Amino acid sequence: MSRPLPLRHKKNHEEVGINIYPKIEQLRSYVEACDFSGYDPYDALNSPFLRFLSRKSKWVRIAFMQLLRRCSVNLRPLFGIRKGHNPKGIGLFLSNYAKLYAVEKKPEYLEKIDYLLSLLEKLRSKGYSGNCWGYNFDWQSSIVYRPRFTPTVVNTSFIGHALLDTFEITKKEYALEMALAIKDFILKDLNRKKEGNVFCFSYTPIDHDYVHNANILGASLLIRLYKLTANKAIRQTALRSLGYCIKHQREDGAWRFAETDLQ
Repeated sequence: MSRPLPLRHKKNHEEVGINIYPKIEQLRSYVEACDFSGYDPYDALNSPFLRFLSRKSKWVRIAFMQLLRRCSVNLRPLFGIRKGHNPKGIGLFLSNYAKLYAVEKKPEYLEKIDYLLSLLEKLRSKGYSGNCWGYNFDWQSSIVYRPRFTPTVVNTSFIGHALLDTFEITKKEYALEMALAIKDFILKDLNRKKEGNVFCFSYTPIDHDYVHNANILGASLLIRLYKLTANKAIRQTALRSLGYCIKHQREDGAWRFAETDLQ
């Protein structure tokens, strides 16, 4: 019989034990029944109808995205939007199934890990130097339009960490191979904003948006890849990227979202 996972917290100055295992199992049953698919707050442009109506105006695209994001009633079925596999979500599921397997060596967890790895393989963004992932929907900011599956350093880094978590826990070589191939995307395809000997990675290969948290995510993955490869070029790149964020930290310890206007 599986041993419950205890969670303890303070309440009214008394220790209260909570068995979270049933909640984990309920959540696992739900996401598996949905085949790990779902809607996204920003997936309005997955509607053929809304995409057609907004094809000539970024402001109409933004309006549709915000309407479906903020509406208290789910209008997506009405507009022909289907649930889909969000690559970032699949990466997060993968990481957590690996962590479940670390607690209990259940074969069913390994089966789901293999399935999630196969999904990530199918969802890879094609035509780039290495493995990379975006979102399964078009999205429009106030400046830039990014078609579905345009790879981002954020999604790719989250998935890369999930792949490395999986390798470290399960020793599945394929997960490691997928993670190692990410370095070519980060090193070769992302644009860079250079300041002396440091720089910031762009959000995607098709823009010049330079955002601190996205930059740090890329650097953090490169550091983990360096530990596995001892590749000095990876280490140097990661430290230069990290140096950009260190350079721009304010005296109060905070950072701006970005140091330049997003283009």
